[in-house]
Amino acid sequence: MAVGLAQRALDAARSYAGMRKQFGSYIGGFQLVQNDLAEMETCILSSRLLCYNALAAIDRGERANGLSAMAKRYAVDACDRALALAMRLHGAMGLSRELGLEQMARDIRTLTIPDGAPGILTLIQGRELTGFDTFRGRGSD
Repeated sequence: MAVGLAQRALDAARSYAGMRKQFGSYIGGFQLVQNDLAEMETCILSSRLLCYNALAAIDRGERANGLSAMAKRYAVDACDRALALAMRLHGAMGLSRELGLEQMARDIRTLTIPDGAPGILTLIQGRELTGFDTFRGRGSD
């Protein structure tokens, strides 16, 4: 869901950058706007690849708790970053209900509730890396 929300934010930002003019030029031609769009695309692609990596491990029958926790935690953070950049690019319109970015920004925060807060996901990943269970204080088998 996080990757999909981030992709929607990028699509909206790209469209807006191609039609909004300031100082007689499309804002898509401004270096800082291009930087923000490139940052958003990087967030999305890296999130997508981490998710595919975790899914491929599952398909191979491997334990993927750490990979899945990493992918989810990163994708949610990256989506939050992409949404913030899209909202900034849109200016005051980014806060409007009619555009939908503000709803997506609220939606991304709900993803940490049913499937684990970022801190818990970090502990899961750390447990897989070290073999130590921070909750029980011993190595996990």
